[in-house]
Amino acid sequence: MTVNGSAGPTVIREVSKARFDAFVGYCRRPEVASVAHEVAWLGADDNSVFAVMIVDLDLEFSAIVFLPDLLGRFRWANQTGYFATAPEAGAALEGLLTTVLADVEEQRAQGDEAGDAADFFAPLVAEGRLHPNFKRVRDDRGQWSARELINVMMRWYADRDGNFIEQFQTNGFDARVWELYLWATLISLGYEVTQPVPSPDFVARCLEGSFAIEATTVNPTRDQSGVVVPSYKPESEGDLPGYVDHYLPIRFAGPLTSKLRKQYWERPGISEMPLVFAVQDFHADSSMTHSIGGLIAYLYGISIYDVVDSTGRTARIDTHTWGEKQVPSRFFELPDSENVSAVIFNSQGTLSKFSRMGVEAGFQRDDVKILHRGLMLVQSDEGIERRAFSGEVEPEYWEDWITGMEVFHNPLARRPLDPTWLPGAVHHFLTNEGDVQSLYPECHIAQARTVLIELT
Repeated sequence: MTVNGSAGPTVIREVSKARFDAFVGYCRRPEVASVAHEVAWLGADDNSVFAVMIVDLDLEFSAIVFLPDLLGRFRWANQTGYFATAPEAGAALEGLLTTVLADVEEQRAQGDEAGDAADFFAPLVAEGRLHPNFKRVRDDRGQWSARELINVMMRWYADRDGNFIEQFQTNGFDARVWELYLWATLISLGYEVTQPVPSPDFVARCLEGSFAIEATTVNPTRDQSGVVVPSYKPESEGDLPGYVDHYLPIRFAGPLTSKLRKQYWERPGISEMPLVFAVQDFHADSSMTHSIGGLIAYLYGISIYDVVDSTGRTARIDTHTWGEKQVPSRFFELPDSENVSAVIFNSQGTLSKFSRMGVEAGFQRDDVKILHRGLMLVQSDEGIERRAFSGEVEPEYWEDWITGMEVFHNPLARRPLDPTWLPGAVHHFLTNEGDVQSLYPECHIAQARTVLIELT
């Protein structure tokens, strides 16, 4: 439809849910989803206005219009009445859009905007201090889909500490991308997400309850002058057991035990809800290839390799040793760890995920191709099958934000995390027999690589 407004004609057409969510999904509330179902999404070609058609429990149709507030956040602006059919609601929406767009400035002001709109890409430090990956996202046309998606998201993300943008641009780039990924995932699952002051990072609320997430990362080792010290890399298959069972657990132990000492469960409002640590491994290039095995070894004290004790059962790991470093195994048995409900990880939760999800949301250039290939675990009648996949990322791409996530549940948790609260993830549990039982979604990306091709 074409609607005439104060700025001239505006073309509004049906858009994908992924595109609608990229702009508007952050203002959803769990209560609305319990009484109404979204059936169609619309957006202006210039992204100036969006709308959604809903049907409620009485099978009545209505439509809601969203405009950017004074900080650029799309929020409720107006709503039609209720109608027996979708076409009737659609006709009412066209009339409502005409009214709204005739006075956009008055309609979009919410009255509670404070401060200035955030801009993740306006440099806050000298060019020489900018992180190489930040400059790549800011400048490279191959990163355009990720950049545009982050530009939209940043309108809603709260800079709680006042230094998020500076860290995103400098030495905290990886950690901040991980936090943005977690936030986007929670929003995509329909949660109302808040950021308590001063911590933990997120509280996700649904009608069934709430849980808290604190994010952390495994970072490169640096010397006293700040130069990255090269990390150990296995040179052969024979090196992998030691690397996975000892080197990686020691890397994970640092950030996880550091978070444990913060005792987030004692913070006001957090004590009665599940608390989750979300860890990402950025300590070296391609370090995430074997991170799952390292986490299983550290969290549960179990090797993924065929190591058995004298009884024929999987051998338990008591201590992780690498050179002169030594840490106790089984994080979930450490003092106070019963207050941590689960640890989550996603090897796909990186900048490349934003590129792929950006394309899915309609941020795509004709002169850039994005290829995604790797190994997928698929449910079949015969169990879990390993399948290679490869393809070009297009707007009809199938990936979700949560795709690739692994959730390691604490068998001793005081407040267990309900697995249904993170649908689409792999859920790992320690059985009474001391083995790991894993519940897989229909499709799970175990390993993958994203290739960006800039066409001439």
